Amino acid sequence: MKKGRKLVLNNLNFLFNNEAFAIKIEAQPSPGKFVARGGAGDLTPNKVLFNNNTGEDQIIFLLVSAVNTSRTSTELSRSDSWRMTLKR
Repeated sequence: MKKGRKLVLNNLNFLFNNEAFAIKIEAQPSPGKFVARGGAGDLTPNKVLFNNNTGEDQIIFLLVSAVNTSRTSTELSRSDSWRMTLKR
């Protein structure tokens, strides 16, 4: 990421067959993260995941996770999906 720029999660659409799953999006090495629960959503969070104010270009690792929020073990379905739009 170029110096002085931000990485913003603009739109997120996700669908899990099990409502126990939440989606978590992180931009490492930043503390910025976004979590959405409930198994499905069509959201416009406009969440800043990374703000490069270091004065140097930075390499970002975008991590997308499905998190099981229930107390029981469960698995993702092959049809579970997500789509997101990022902007700088």
